[in-house]
Amino acid sequence: MPEKIILSIDSQILTNYEACPRLCYYKFVKKYSAAIKSAALDKGDLIHLMLKQHYEMLRSGIKYDAIPPAVVAGGEDCLVKLDAPVDILEEVIRTYQQYAAYYAG
Repeated sequence: MPEKIILSIDSQILTNYEACPRLCYYKFVKKYSAAIKSAALDKGDLIHLMLKQHYEMLRSGIKYDAIPPAVVAGGEDCLVKLDAPVDILEEVIRTYQQYAAYYAG
């Protein structure tokens, strides 16, 4: 009489395997992950870095009208490090400039 083999599979693995066996192999056996980060995460990283710089400069006593241009320049430098598309920078800069104008008084 042949032996019965009991196989235990995680539901996530099974669902992924049913969708695409090759993707399941890369994801769960080879442990590969996507290197692409979403645009929302890039925007969030960038605006947080810019706001951090903004408040560090504000705390150090720099005049408020000098802060936004320096922060925008810093944001451009950060964009290179984040390796994000330029259109994200433009949107984040607009958002930051609106923020800075609102709190300027």
